[in-house]
Amino acid sequence: MGYYQPPVGRSSWTTTSRCADINLKLNLTPGTTAEVRVCFTKSDGTGSCQTSWKQVGTSWKVVASGVRDGTKFRFQFRNTNHRSGFAAF
Repeated sequence: MGYYQPPVGRSSWTTTSRCADINLKLNLTPGTTAEVRVCFTKSDGTGSCQTSWKQVGTSWKVVASGVRDGTKFRFQFRNTNHRSGFAAF
């Protein structure tokens, strides 16, 4: 399992007031999906990941909802090194 890191030089993304959800879509072969979950990071470096995995494909998928503004997070992928897609938060 590996993390899908935000742009180079950053260890996480930070949610904004534009949306209360974290959304993701991936650049995959049509009809395929990847298992993804959101890992939340606290300012002291500790954190936790969602217990469930979401199936994400080429359409937008809500992977976390009701997330507070200013929350730091990253994505964790299971059984794939997928590294390309789009996030909205």
